[in-house]
Amino acid sequence: MSRVSFDGPSREPDHVEKARRAVDTLHTAHDDAASPLDRGVDGAIAILGTPTALLCIILAIVTWMGANLAAGKRALDLFPFPVLEFAVSAAALVIALLILTSQRRADKLADAREKMTLELSLQSAQKVSKIIELLEELRRDSPNVPDRLDPEATDMSNRHAETEVLEQSLAIPDAENK
Repeated sequence: MSRVSFDGPSREPDHVEKARRAVDTLHTAHDDAASPLDRGVDGAIAILGTPTALLCIILAIVTWMGANLAAGKRALDLFPFPVLEFAVSAAALVIALLILTSQRRADKLADAREKMTLELSLQSAQKVSKIIELLEELRRDSPNVPDRLDPEATDMSNRHAETEVLEQSLAIPDAENK
């Protein structure tokens, strides 16, 4: 295990570095697949999602209302401000669509992460099953260790256990639909 020194950052273990590269590759592929329109939507959402944008919108609405009230009968938008109401409604619709579009793209990344996590979990389960199987074999073959039947270890070394869990979890929604 590497330790952090005060002289500078320590080198990460190879398996940590490989995992980090895999995640970086996933994110890079997701970013590279984005169209210019996707990037524009993400940029707009990044700007609109700031406290500064909120304050600017509130300031613009208050300024519009104040200017029109101060103008009296010569106002562009008399009370109850139908033009302002239309503009705010249209802006709300556009912002909602921007959020939905951005969320759809973010969901694709989340799905890819979920798939990667599931694949890693299945690989880990297979490796653990193999380790248990090898330990059981070692226990049986070693003359220094008494040989005994361990049904739990036998079940755990079953390499099909992880697929059974998946099949059971996929069967649950089918049972609910019946």
